[in-house]
Amino acid sequence: MIYISNRLHSYSVDPMIYKKISKFENLIAMAIVIHDTSKLDIAKLEQQFYEKTFMIFENLPEAILWASSELKKLS
Repeated sequence: MIYISNRLHSYSVDPMIYKKISKFENLIAMAIVIHDTSKLDIAKLEQQFYEKTFMIFENLPEAILWASSELKKLS
């Protein structure tokens, strides 16, 4: 499973949660879609706490395409 967070609205996440969810075996990667470049620094901070692949995208289609290619690698 790959989780894609489509950040249409502003909200905060405790970055320490990423340490815990990194341990989920079936979650192989995460993607954050930012629609406002001012949110890039927040996403990069969150990225530091996740121990697996964590990608940042500027649009949802790119994130979906990337997630699909990552999942195909496992097949």
